[in-house]
Amino acid sequence: MLLGEARELAYRHKDALVAYEQALALEERADAAIAAGQIYRRAGRPADAASRFARAYAAGGGPEALRQNAAALFLAGDEAAAEEALALWATLVPDGLNRLTAARAELRAAKRPA
Repeated sequence: MLLGEARELAYRHKDALVAYEQALALEERADAAIAAGQIYRRAGRPADAASRFARAYAAGGGPEALRQNAAALFLAGDEAAAEEALALWATLVPDGLNRLTAARAELRAAKRPA
C-alpha cells in the first residue's frame, strides 16, 4: 500500500496501480481496492473501477465503496446495476432513502459532458 501511495504521489499511476493490485493479491484490502478503482476511473476504465469498488465493499469498505461502485457502474453504462448499488447504499447511510434522489441526480450530472 505504501509503495502504491508513494508512486501515486509521484504521478506514476501505472506503477501505483501495479502496487495496489499486488496488495490485493496478498490480502483483500478495502483501501487497496478503492485506490485501484480510483485510478481505473481516472484512466477511463469504469468497468474495471466498478469491479474494484465492489471488491472494496466486500472487504469492508462500507457505504462509500458502494457509492463509488454505483458511480463507476453508471459511467460504464450499467444503469440497472448502478441503481442496485445506490439502493443498497441508501440502506446503509443515515437518512439514505431521503438522500437517494439527490445521489442519483449527482451521478447523472457527473456523466453528462461539460
